[in-house]
Amino acid sequence: SFTALAGLFLGSLLVGWYVAGLVLRPIGRISAVAREITATDLSRRIDLGGPSAELRDLADTFDEMLGRLDESFEGQRRFVAEASHELRNPLAVLRTNLDVVMADPEAGPEDFRAAGVVALRAAERMSVLVDDLLLYAHHERPDAAREPLDLAVVVAETVEDFGAAAGRAGVGLELVQRTALTVLADAAAVRRAVANLLSNAIRVSDHGGSIQVSTGGDDDLVWVSVVDDGPGITAEHLDHVFQRFWRGDRSSTREAGRSGLGLAIVRQIAEGHGGRATVRSTPGEGATFTVWLPRYVNRVVARRERT
Repeated sequence: SFTALAGLFLGSLLVGWYVAGLVLRPIGRISAVAREITATDLSRRIDLGGPSAELRDLADTFDEMLGRLDESFEGQRRFVAEASHELRNPLAVLRTNLDVVMADPEAGPEDFRAAGVVALRAAERMSVLVDDLLLYAHHERPDAAREPLDLAVVVAETVEDFGAAAGRAGVGLELVQRTALTVLADAAAVRRAVANLLSNAIRVSDHGGSIQVSTGGDDDLVWVSVVDDGPGITAEHLDHVFQRFWRGDRSSTREAGRSGLGLAIVRQIAEGHGGRATVRSTPGEGATFTVWLPRYVNRVVARRERT
């Protein structure tokens, strides 16, 4: 009996060791992949496979998290590369002009003044770009303060602010709106999105043109729309309008000192509030930019009204 008991004990140890290895093997795989992952390479995945169980669910959740992190880091790398490329152009202009005038022993005050004017324009373009980069980074933060506000009021105030700019450009500015369009949003961010759309519309409109700004909504969404009668956007460019640093006419955009981030900020603000930004356009007939935001409903008040 003692011999049988010892045999059973040794057999149970072997069986327990084997079963424990089977159970802990997925954990070892998860740990091994986690050790191999670095901040510069998030392409590895656990890909555990096998029947559905708690450990497989854990591994799949970890893989999904890695996918989101990889996508986020890749977006940051692209953003840094694009921003560096955009800053390189004014810096090259600045350095080239200064190098030329400094290397010329016969350069006079007028030459230095001309180089200074060119350097000032390049510095202004870099200043605009840096300011827009800071705004873009700010709107990526999820901790912005939000409160219920009437979208119609924010749009009306922004249109009033741009009245003088539209007048100087010889462009008519018309507001058609509905009221009681409540959204849960950051008022400064929404105002900036509308301002970017108005600034873009005024820029592309010819002298004597007109811009129509309208607001509306339904039970689920509210919207603000800006319609211009500018040159419009071709079909192949519609998918790129809201991309970072996209420019329809790159040379004229740089001359105007714009960063190419205005519409990207509009889309970022809309998506950050759970909405979206869209554009419709026919070449030669202008474009319509629309920001859609979820309507805010006070559940407590609505419940009290129903009772």
